[in-house]
Amino acid sequence: MDVRLSAVPPPRRERLFDIPLPAEVHGLSPRDGPFAAEGEIASLSADEAVIKIGATVVSGTKLAILLRIPATGLLAQPLEMSLSGTVRSCSAGPAGPESARLVLVRLDRAYRIRPVSP
Repeated sequence: MDVRLSAVPPPRRERLFDIPLPAEVHGLSPRDGPFAAEGEIASLSADEAVIKIGATVVSGTKLAILLRIPATGLLAQPLEMSLSGTVRSCSAGPAGPESARLVLVRLDRAYRIRPVSP
């Protein structure tokens, strides 16, 4: 007998987009104090973000992140998204300690999206 549970939906897949998003990151560097760095989002989910930045950060550092989402065929006007979170880990880039770092950030639940003024 073949029994199928039709009430159980198939597992959902996350949608991944191959569009690097520019990001402005603000935080507190252990060496230099407060900083603002331009970076790029490598990946983003509801809970975590991976950011490529050149600034030195350590685990536990609180970051504020501003994403600039460009207009596309589906998005009529550009948006800005404000996020915040705590650094979970940081790894140096392949070219050594002064290159861009991959920073894993555990995101806070609160965020804000707003249209960019022309």
